Amino acid sequence: MIRSLQRRAFTVPELLAVIALIVIIISILLPSLGKARLITRQAGCQNNQHQLVIGWRSYVSDHGMKMMGAHTHRSQHDWVVNSTSPSLPSNETEEALKNGRMYDYVGTLDIYRCPDEPNEHYLRSYSMNNYVGGAGWYVNVQSRTSSLPKPNKTMIFIDEPDPRGYNWGSWVIFPKGHAQQEQWIDWAASFHNGGAGCVLSFADGRAEYWRWEDTRTSDIQWFYENHPGNVDLDRLQEVFNPGDVGNP
Repeated sequence: MIRSLQRRAFTVPELLAVIALIVIIISILLPSLGKARLITRQAGCQNNQHQLVIGWRSYVSDHGMKMMGAHTHRSQHDWVVNSTSPSLPSNETEEALKNGRMYDYVGTLDIYRCPDEPNEHYLRSYSMNNYVGGAGWYVNVQSRTSSLPKPNKTMIFIDEPDPRGYNWGSWVIFPKGHAQQEQWIDWAASFHNGGAGCVLSFADGRAEYWRWEDTRTSDIQWFYENHPGNVDLDRLQEVFNPGDVGNP
């Protein structure tokens, strides 16, 4: 004898209950997924800067402790080499990155750009600290790692925005002890975690995420903003030229 099997269909209230449960689960997971994406992009930026510093350190090792230039168009020894001083907004090209000394050590253009860079057409998001192979600007610029008073506390690369176009030159702020030390020159980007902080890297190879403590930092729109008591500016000055007391 063959029995016929009858399947009971879901009732409307049951279907509504299942749909409601799915909606609740999605509403719980979405914020976590969004946060995971932010963390992943931040980690990608840290990895980029870590790779850049490894390339920088390799260059130093190959050139008798002499550092590559921190500028972008002053010398053939710069980490990025534009053929001429660019007009603003500058149009930095892949050729400029490949002509720089850094490219010989990293071999890819991808790591020059932060995953959270808001300008889709920008090839480069990072700038090099002017103190390490730059061009003056209120500090005793060093050309060799043996001249750095505190190399492991010295910043090398940083996320930097430039509202004029690609950042050209190097990253500069007034050092501690300067009459204008409470004023920015360049400033740090706020690419990560919804404008909450920045990634920077150091001569010892590490890359760190710094969360801003002063809300003014993420609101900077132009150069030379005056921020008395800004703890973020103070903290960046501590890694700009640490231990160098002979600031001009």
